[in-house]
Amino acid sequence: METLASSLLTNADLDALDVPFLRELHEGVLYVLPSPGYPHQRAVNKLAALFEAVLPEGLVGLPAPFDYQPDESTTYDPDYSVWEETVVERRPLDVPPVLAIEVLSPSNPDHDLVRKFAGYARFGVPHYWVLNPIGPTLVAYALRNGTYAEVGRAEGEALFEVEEPFPVRLRPAALLRRGPAH
Repeated sequence: METLASSLLTNADLDALDVPFLRELHEGVLYVLPSPGYPHQRAVNKLAALFEAVLPEGLVGLPAPFDYQPDESTTYDPDYSVWEETVVERRPLDVPPVLAIEVLSPSNPDHDLVRKFAGYARFGVPHYWVLNPIGPTLVAYALRNGTYAEVGRAEGEALFEVEEPFPVRLRPAALLRRGPAH
């Protein structure tokens, strides 16, 4: 991942860029992201299929790219996110998702584990999950008093089970192979 900015940018600057690659803006700094690999895309597709079956009425799940712009100098593009259906057509979309999920990139896990972890908490995203395809391990965090607390974790074939923001049961290893994700 490269940082491309000599001065701080705004979301309007980012929207004006006609670029054929993934990009995010974090506190005015542009991050150019590598295209995701096969394990990443398989996991996101499996999550989308699983969530389509379990999302309660009024919630909608969306894979990237789908910009969340919580302030004038920040644009995040969660790998998969769940939103209140009533807000998804807002532009800019400045309302936090109910859940943001990131699949770690082997080349730069700090982007999701440090920058976005802190940023999502700062902007009030109530639930943040991180899938590490190596292992694989899925960790769920819930926002408690402004910081994330771990509320669920599973590795490999172990059962990942949470009740918030809605009930989900799956095995992390199933996200990376053919067949159902639970």
